[in-house]
Amino acid sequence: MIVVNKPFTPPYEVVERKGLGHPDTLADGISEAISRSLCRHYLEESGQILHHNVDKVLIIAGQSAPLFGGGCILKPPSVVVGGRASRLQNKPLSQIIEDAAASHLHKTVKSLEQFHVEPRLEQGAPELQSLIGRGANDTSIGVGYAPLSRTERLVLDLENVVREVRGTGEDIKLMAVRRGGHISLVVAVAMVSRFIGSRQEYEEAKLAVRQAVERKAQSWFEKEPGEGGYGAESGSIEEYPAAPWRWEMTEPPAGATAAMV
Repeated sequence: MIVVNKPFTPPYEVVERKGLGHPDTLADGISEAISRSLCRHYLEESGQILHHNVDKVLIIAGQSAPLFGGGCILKPPSVVVGGRASRLQNKPLSQIIEDAAASHLHKTVKSLEQFHVEPRLEQGAPELQSLIGRGANDTSIGVGYAPLSRTERLVLDLENVVREVRGTGEDIKLMAVRRGGHISLVVAVAMVSRFIGSRQEYEEAKLAVRQAVERKAQSWFEKEPGEGGYGAESGSIEEYPAAPWRWEMTEPPAGATAAMV
């Protein structure tokens, strides 16, 4: 079912973005990577996609000792993959899972070199496997919408803007709260200590992140063709103050640089 509504800008909006290196996003990405890999192997071996559920991914935090200009990993993080999957004849499920998870982590988190993958899958019930090609024993629903609002586009673009600053890691979290034509931004960024040589460099990196976000945020106030101002009484974007937005940035305790080295 597709419902088409007239364009409407609500007076209040909250948008959150968990970056590609955030644990929640990583878990989803690993699950999807494993499922895609299993589907390819199932098709190659049997000509059809067999029963599997690999959406139970747990990332267990490791431990690090960050230092300016370096540091070390004391205990690598672990990725535990649970669920069920039909076995293959030519390749162990554990190898497929380990390869897919490792590939996604290497591609997504550039500075993460040490980690463990623990496959804990079992084969699905015979009753479920017997339904392949004949039906299903479950229901599901998908919901989507388009287009993104300007605030959503801003938050989505800000992740890439932040990652372009030297020293930043992929574990980024952003939130925007819009009230009419005013917006508050909160940016949490993990720094990679090997690229931050001193406290001064850390402060410079924070400033660079702030300046990059500020430059991008200014574009939020530039009205696009066909768009009106924000809020019920907004006549034009020029009615707002020069900088009608507030900046916040979370940071670790004094002396710390990151949880990733």
